[in-house]
Amino acid sequence: MKDTINFIIGPQGLILLGGILALVGAFWSARRDLDSEKELNAKNQIIIEKSDEITELNNQIKNVLTGGNSFPYVIFGSPDDIHGLPTIHLKGENAIANVTGKLIDIRALRLDQRKGNIPSDVGINFSKDIISPAYATFVINENSFYDISKGARFLVHFYTPYYKFTQVIAVEPRTTDMYPLQAYRIYKGGTGVSDGNLIYTNYPDNFPIPLEEIDFLEDLTSEELQKIKKKNKT
Repeated sequence: MKDTINFIIGPQGLILLGGILALVGAFWSARRDLDSEKELNAKNQIIIEKSDEITELNNQIKNVLTGGNSFPYVIFGSPDDIHGLPTIHLKGENAIANVTGKLIDIRALRLDQRKGNIPSDVGINFSKDIISPAYATFVINENSFYDISKGARFLVHFYTPYYKFTQVIAVEPRTTDMYPLQAYRIYKGGTGVSDGNLIYTNYPDNFPIPLEEIDFLEDLTSEELQKIKKKNKT
């Protein structure tokens, strides 16, 4: 009994007691750290969620201001096989404000250039306060028809406060549901087709010309350009 008492209150007992207290303290500290870590993780999760919400809100505001991934384009309606009426549409969810542009009849342009008019003034300028996915708008008015009886080629430039889009259109006169057949490509950025990024292609299955063979711009040949340059010098 005495030995037992001496063990408990002696150096060994103090060491044992100290070990127990240290173990209890370590357990309590670990539990407190665990609770603190859980609390910290919970706070961090709230911060992450709020940060994501702010980022999403910023993206929504940016999309409203810039139009996001939306882009304008022209398609031709037609009451018959001869006339084509160009209207502006929007693909995407976000409207685009303050859009200016120019619609160019490529064949009329090349004809004017062959007369020596380089640069040429051929084309119709337009300006729209807003282009919305909810409705289409006429390029000029409901009477701005083009002759598509032998097919047609068009170039459209769209300018917004943030982006530039370029569209090339090949129109053939066959009609389905009041619309002529039309294939088109849309480019974003750059100065046009040559250095813009191709973002969209529309090609009907029944279009009479293979896509890779469509000469959208019907460019002047190098020989024609040389003749025009010589003519302008004289």
